[in-house]
Amino acid sequence: MISIAHLSAGVVSSKYYHEDGYYSEADGQDKSSWQGSAAKEEGLIGPVNDDKFQELLHGHAPDGRDLARVLPDGTRQRRMGYDLTFSAPKDISIMALVIGDKRLLEAHDKAVATTLELVEKSGIKVRVYDPETKDKAIVGDQKAIFAVFRHDTSRELDPQLHSHAIAVNMAKGPDDKYRAITNEALYTNRKLFDAHYKATLAKHVHELGYTVRREGKHGDIHIEGVHDEISKGMSKRREQIKEALANSTDPNKSAAAERAALFTRANKAEGIDRADLVKSWVAEIKDMGHDPVALGDIMRGTRTNLETRRDMPQSPHALINSAVRHHSENESLYSEEKLLEYALNKATNIDVKDLTDAIDDKVKRGDLHRGECLIFCV
Repeated sequence: MISIAHLSAGVVSSKYYHEDGYYSEADGQDKSSWQGSAAKEEGLIGPVNDDKFQELLHGHAPDGRDLARVLPDGTRQRRMGYDLTFSAPKDISIMALVIGDKRLLEAHDKAVATTLELVEKSGIKVRVYDPETKDKAIVGDQKAIFAVFRHDTSRELDPQLHSHAIAVNMAKGPDDKYRAITNEALYTNRKLFDAHYKATLAKHVHELGYTVRREGKHGDIHIEGVHDEISKGMSKRREQIKEALANSTDPNKSAAAERAALFTRANKAEGIDRADLVKSWVAEIKDMGHDPVALGDIMRGTRTNLETRRDMPQSPHALINSAVRHHSENESLYSEEKLLEYALNKATNIDVKDLTDAIDDKVKRGDLHRGECLIFCV
């Protein structure tokens, strides 16, 4: 899923995101990257440089403009950016981080990257002065800068694959000028971005040989064979960890004790060895009465699945027709984004472009009619 929040004023450095909060430096690989069209044009590639990140957060645009507001007392006032957090489904986190299928990390990264392309297209807007109306109009066609940081634990040290995509509060327009972002479109289209990420991730995971299920109103992703008890058991809150330790009859050997010890070290800002953390996760799965080897068999079976399965491809037209029927039950006007959102939440193995092409086909045939502001009426 995707959540969006204003960047905290206390987080003015990529160090918070780089360090991940828990792992010792010896574990080390840089899981950060620059993304977005403006980042590419400005030569921002590879891992995120902290000095440059801070410079951008504080409003110093690549074109030399200072986008911060300076108050009479000299104080700089600035909304630094937006934290778009992409959280992978728990089944995928378990298979990637506990069982060790690194292909799923790449699948997550790809889904984040392609969704950020949609965010740039549909969510990054600025206000530009219109000399005719003497007012500022909200306009798109902007190029963004994203600093992306991948993490792999929750605050409670459960396996939780997620990425923070920091949209720096500036965008580059067709005139090559940078302006502050106005956030209405970011929040309005959050559900569309969420559906896009999950549909794209589901497709990549399916292509690796896993059997993917989409369940519920929002199309939650599940991997066939990963027991719900494991997923729920590795989604604990801080209080549950303390309770498990308090109720443990053998604190020297239990998985709860191992986790609590690691948790204490994290709170003391001590480094945690990744191998110790994975060991504690495996112990927890065993404590639940499940065999980690069986989860490994799911990963090892993906190659056979790719060689033997005969999938019936999903029909993009059928998914769009289903979306039209759903929305037509209560309304005759709805947006393209709403149709896509519904269809994407049902998709397991389909390209997003195929869905947009299906909408265009329905418009050409006269089944849907485009009105102003990309509103469709039946």
